Amino acid sequence: MKNGYLLALITAFISGVAVFLNKFAVEYWKNPAAFTTAKNIGVALILTFIILAVEKRSLSGLAKKDWLRLLRIGFVG
Repeated sequence: MKNGYLLALITAFISGVAVFLNKFAVEYWKNPAAFTTAKNIGVALILTFIILAVEKRSLSGLAKKDWLRLLRIGFVG
């Protein structure tokens, strides 16, 4: 139960900071769609590098079909 409260507090803090920073970023970019696209690409790259570092895996082992699935998921998401 204690871990759940801690996780909720951390999530609320990250969300609050993100909303605050996004306000300035959207004003700077002027185009919310371009900002959202750039932000999502940045997050995808960061998560990819974290997963590769933690799992010590290579993307070269993925089949073409797997790459297409990942791209489709990324596009829809």
